[in-house]
Amino acid sequence: MKNFFRFSTSAFAAAIAVLQQSPSVNAQYFKAVDEAYNPNEERGSFDLVMEPYPIPAETTTYVDFFFNLPDDLPDLFHVVLGEVINSQPEHLHHFVLTGCPNKIDPSQEGVAAKFNMMDAGCLITVGGWAPGGDVFGNTDLDTGILLGKGLGIQALQLNVHYTDGVYVDEALKTLKMATDGIRVHYTSTFRPYTSVSKELINVGTAPKQLTIPPGESRFYLSRTCKVDTSCKDASQETLNILGYLLGMGETDIQSALGGADFSCELVQPFCSIGGEIGRYILQLCPSTCGFCEKGADGTVNPLNPDTYRITGVQYHAHLLGREMYTTLLRGEEESSTNTTLAIERNAPMINTIATDLESREFWIFDNQEIIPLDFNVFQNDEIMRGTEIKVGDRIQATCVFDSTYRTEPTRFYLSTYDEMCINSIHLTFETPASLMNGGEIDAKSSLDLATEIHLMSFSCADDADGDVYSGILTANEDGRDIWKDHPIDKAEGCTYVTSDFLFSALTEQSRNCDYEYEYENGICGPDVELLSENNAGATCIGGTLDQEDANNGVTEEDCQNGGGFFQPYSCQEINSYVQFEADFDEATMDLLVNQWWKPKCCDGDFSESSSENESDESGSSKDESLEVESEPEALEVESEPEAIVSAAAPGFADSPRFLLSAISAVGVLSVIL
Repeated sequence: MKNFFRFSTSAFAAAIAVLQQSPSVNAQYFKAVDEAYNPNEERGSFDLVMEPYPIPAETTTYVDFFFNLPDDLPDLFHVVLGEVINSQPEHLHHFVLTGCPNKIDPSQEGVAAKFNMMDAGCLITVGGWAPGGDVFGNTDLDTGILLGKGLGIQALQLNVHYTDGVYVDEALKTLKMATDGIRVHYTSTFRPYTSVSKELINVGTAPKQLTIPPGESRFYLSRTCKVDTSCKDASQETLNILGYLLGMGETDIQSALGGADFSCELVQPFCSIGGEIGRYILQLCPSTCGFCEKGADGTVNPLNPDTYRITGVQYHAHLLGREMYTTLLRGEEESSTNTTLAIERNAPMINTIATDLESREFWIFDNQEIIPLDFNVFQNDEIMRGTEIKVGDRIQATCVFDSTYRTEPTRFYLSTYDEMCINSIHLTFETPASLMNGGEIDAKSSLDLATEIHLMSFSCADDADGDVYSGILTANEDGRDIWKDHPIDKAEGCTYVTSDFLFSALTEQSRNCDYEYEYENGICGPDVELLSENNAGATCIGGTLDQEDANNGVTEEDCQNGGGFFQPYSCQEINSYVQFEADFDEATMDLLVNQWWKPKCCDGDFSESSSENESDESGSSKDESLEVESEPEALEVESEPEAIVSAAAPGFADSPRFLLSAISAVGVLSVIL
């Protein structure tokens, strides 16, 4: 195996020294369960542990397990701690825990899922873990993380990432067995404060042109989050994205609305309709529905506050991550006693005050704990943990990577040997009064609890100043000062558009790129309409025909008979995959696009070029040519770029960019936790 992760002797010695001196290297803030509870606080726990699972002998494996919430749990409770049960520490890379709106078949609890995660509808973010981290990130005895059926969660999905699976016995092909999971500790006694997580920079996957170049010791990704309220109507672009993710094209929406565009003004009469549809409307259009007015006589509207309290920060990257920075930037008017100078300026001088928020000058993959902030907030005659941020503040979030020992570019993708850059903060606010006053949800309230929690968080502005950008730091530059030494308006190359609606993840748009390729239509090319809603094919997921495609002759019956799940995909979805995820050689890509997808997805007559490709000089059929191409010695997920043709559609059916967009978007409409 390639030596992807390597230190020089001096660097390794420095790393050990830093680790020995660091007070926050340990995995969890609370070292024992008793430490996570207050005296005389009601206690409870339940387990989310998989049935014995054989870890495939592949570089990267993603697998899902599902668990119903126990029937005897209260409708709502505060989670105080998550204990990780790790039977395979050499291979377990992460957990992602999400909530499901419906119960699952009890016989499927803890069993490796054989169906596509998108059909499960488990789109409510609950928690996560990576080495050195804590599932829920709680650090205070007066604070908890809300969970339960009262938030629309009936079951939980545990997504698990294993890396570098190997055989216990190569000759017998015996696989290692995992029995991993989480023990959730909770209290039914509501605590005064509740925490949620908020992403500042979220690059889990990225367009193919965004890579870490080899041989660079301080390559960085950075983004500026301009703090704004969440209590505002969604933009027209966000509403259109929502329609697409719910399977409605622009023509469908206009047809349903009598030719009108989907807008908050149009749905205003339905603000009080209640139910699931009413919840969506309130989360998308809270201002139109009347929830965002500032409080009168100095009172604070908790759904639209002027300030927020952040209490912790957490970093995630893979093997190249070496430094992590979070800097709060606040513009303050500089007073001047020089009246003449003030008149000449004709405007106040703004001085930027920079405050470090637990940056890490040295960081490695094992340091993914929640880092609590100091006690710097004065509220109700009490000194509280955290830092106060205001609407209009900026937060600079940066990851720095060391690719000194890599000889090829490193992409941002799913494998441990790819990279990510995710910087999130914990936001803490008073637990909703409806829970503290007796602990019951007000069924008559027009504002459901999920929407209330969403609105109590802040948002990051999705303008050009909030794009993700990259660059290289010199040896002596301080990563905390990127905001002034390397501002985005001086960035070279592409900047990448984000969406707060998608948890600050990258969209498919970029700016300032110095190439002319039209990424918006990777299959059809410029000036040809993409028939985005057409079906482009289907992938068999799991079973004996795992990763085979309908375009290669596999039917739904074949797939199901082999124990798999048949997942159709649209032209829009495969177009996105081709643009941003696919990593095939040119010949394979041309074959797939011209024979499989262009005839179905592009508005034009491609039958001639398609038929020419369907047969070679010897008269071989399209399916035969594909079968010849798809006979590798072995397939390692996410490893070699020379992926076989039969792996073309699969990858995309579980495409992280596709899943991220769908999960994040619909998740916002459920609850952000």
